[in-house]
Amino acid sequence: LSFHGLAAVLTEFVMSTPGFRYPGVYCLCQMGGFAVLAGASEPSLVEKAYALAKEAVSSRTAGGGPSNFLKASCCGLLMSVSHGAGVEEVHLNYVFAVFCKSAKVPLILLVSSCFFGQSASVGEVVGSLLVFAGLATFGAGEKFGSTGLGSSSGWGFCLIAANLSISCVCVNLQQELLHGGMKQSLLLFIQYSVSTICLVLHCTVSGELSEAYRWQQNLANPHGPVI
Repeated sequence: LSFHGLAAVLTEFVMSTPGFRYPGVYCLCQMGGFAVLAGASEPSLVEKAYALAKEAVSSRTAGGGPSNFLKASCCGLLMSVSHGAGVEEVHLNYVFAVFCKSAKVPLILLVSSCFFGQSASVGEVVGSLLVFAGLATFGAGEKFGSTGLGSSSGWGFCLIAANLSISCVCVNLQQELLHGGMKQSLLLFIQYSVSTICLVLHCTVSGELSEAYRWQQNLANPHGPVI
């Protein structure tokens, strides 16, 4: 909880920094950091992921169904898309974004029941609603003191809706893989690595990576020439 709270404070600080409009790069730093930490915690994960990828290629060649590696890779792709690559933070007030994301837990249970055939107990439903109520109350209480990025836009509402929808599918897919026997550390390493690769491509093609670099250089040297 302490680290999650610190991460939330740092996120709002970064997103409210004057001139910062590079959510894809921010999301890339997050996902890349997660991938590095996962790999560093268990160096053998690289070899295991490679073996799983080779097995997936053989399975597809033989006409088999979706492999665990493909599903884990889909989790990474969905994660990079669901985080928008962080785009919703630019078009949506930060506290209101937290308010909307607090509805994720009940939505995960709903998607799980409708599309994955996993029924939730009464206790799980009540617990998820209590979590939503608590976070929603926090968001409502903090709305006047938010330093967010200004008012919310219609584009921001669309992005946060996509974030919630895709996140729900991603979480249920992760649960399916874990219940199928995939080790959690391996799943995290694959999905964060795939997400990092997707975001590198996105930021490079869109030009956001070079723009963020120039912004950082100008911020570090405000009296120097504009690069």
